[in-house]
Amino acid sequence: MPVIETRQLTKTFGRIRAVDGVSLAVNQGDIYGFVGKNGAGKSTLMKMVCGLTTPTAGEVRLFDGPPCGGNPRIGVLIEEAGLLPNLSAMENVMAKSLVIGLPDAKKRCEDVLAAVGLDPASRLATKRFSLGMRRRLGIALALVGSPDALVLDEPFNGLDPEGTRAMRQLLMHLNEASGVTVFISSHVIDQLDRMATRYGIIAEGRLTAEMTAEDVQEACAESLRVRTDDLTRTTALLQDRLPGVRMRVDADGAIVMPGLTDSAPVASVLRDAGLLVYEMSVQRRDVEDYFVSLMEGGRHA
Repeated sequence: MPVIETRQLTKTFGRIRAVDGVSLAVNQGDIYGFVGKNGAGKSTLMKMVCGLTTPTAGEVRLFDGPPCGGNPRIGVLIEEAGLLPNLSAMENVMAKSLVIGLPDAKKRCEDVLAAVGLDPASRLATKRFSLGMRRRLGIALALVGSPDALVLDEPFNGLDPEGTRAMRQLLMHLNEASGVTVFISSHVIDQLDRMATRYGIIAEGRLTAEMTAEDVQEACAESLRVRTDDLTRTTALLQDRLPGVRMRVDADGAIVMPGLTDSAPVASVLRDAGLLVYEMSVQRRDVEDYFVSLMEGGRHA
């Protein structure tokens, strides 16, 4: 069942279409990585999902129903968290917990602060926090109501490598142990690659691809790449002699066989046919390069 669903969602600012007819679904239990360049429309779409800005056209549905502002089942961190600068981290999360009527608020606030790596006993005012500390506190605020889903826009910003790793592990634990659905945008592709179960790629306001983690692994898996003097004949021969092998043809005329790393059977077919081989190599597509190509408007193959 979709926890978050958009249908032809559109947002215009004057003549600019920041989000252009996007239809996507974040299913229950997903860690959905939302990927795109700066200005591609990620934050704008997330704001519409959370009711922070009104769509120009289209529809948002949450938990298979219409959205409503301040839905307690969704924890949100979009851009900068709204912090009370003269209060400590504990006072900030306590203020939110009291507003939403959280039972046993003090214990819950201590737990979420500890989970994100902040000291509940610290009296340091948040106006003196580093960017990474503010990011941690923003995630604590998103978690304090024990939401069923999280919408997180660039949650790793400002975190050092240790903090990024800890935050990734926390989100994966929430997903695996408590079934929390996570809709997360990030430029840190290697972190998404370690946690996401599904992906959506947005370019110039349009969704260019949706895929599973398995699709990405397959696209980036080790492959045998072959170029000869006769593409048509080579393709026909390999399909005939090696029927179980999957193939695609790249733009440069190379035949790529995902998952195949043993070149001997292919070399034997080409040698017997007298074909001139220009290239035969095993390669692995870099995950970051793959996503960059999709963010530029390409399609996955």
